[in-house]
Amino acid sequence: MNARRLAAFTAGVLVGITLGGHTANAAPFTYNTYNSMVTDLEALAATYPELTELTTAQDAFNLPLDGFNDDLSQYILRITNEANGSDKAEVLIVGVQHGDEVVGLEVALETARLLLESY
Repeated sequence: MNARRLAAFTAGVLVGITLGGHTANAAPFTYNTYNSMVTDLEALAATYPELTELTTAQDAFNLPLDGFNDDLSQYILRITNEANGSDKAEVLIVGVQHGDEVVGLEVALETARLLLESY
């Protein structure tokens, strides 16, 4: 197999893997907005109250709002099972370090869902 055919074959396989399972009728993916993020976080905290603690950076650390969008708080969803009393590793997942980096929020929300739903 020459290099051009191998590249075309590889690209075809990758496209097939990437698109596998998706149909023309599937709803298009949309990124979360600030309001939908807050709704999702509140829903996770309400569904898993024994495992989560939802607060804002402003409340937790007595911080001011960002000065640009006074109605936008930075949310913190703490996931833990302190009931078993064992020492645990700690991990910090920052979803929106910069406001224009939308994928980080999606990864953080899906990681939270995965951890909580799999517990």
